[in-house]
Amino acid sequence: MIKSIAIIVVGVICMTVHGQEIPDSLVTAHLPVWESSDSTYRPIEPYTLDPVVPVVYRRGSISTRTVGIGLMIGFGYLSYQYSQKADKKYQQYLHTGNMDEMDTLYAEAKQYDRIVGWLYAGMELSFLFLISTFYE
Repeated sequence: MIKSIAIIVVGVICMTVHGQEIPDSLVTAHLPVWESSDSTYRPIEPYTLDPVVPVVYRRGSISTRTVGIGLMIGFGYLSYQYSQKADKKYQQYLHTGNMDEMDTLYAEAKQYDRIVGWLYAGMELSFLFLISTFYE
């Protein structure tokens, strides 16, 4: 396929340089073939010559996908926020010298990390939900 396109391009360039007129058969020889019908035009697969069937979505699948994308974005945003809080608490834990404060900061960082883990799981589940909307 690439070889035939290269031959066409070289032929067109040579004919253009020498001032010759380019025949239509040379230009349109490898373009996709379109099959006409009464109401619509449907492209033909170049290797199988079978008509391409248009995609028909199930009713409500677009709104379901929107919900899946919204859940993914929401869980991702919340997991990012809680991850930042956990990192901040852990950095405070590392730099403080008070033992009582260290215990509470470590417990808070550990709690935020647990929340982040659940939010990541929610984001993954919403991604799977989004993918499942593409199956019939």
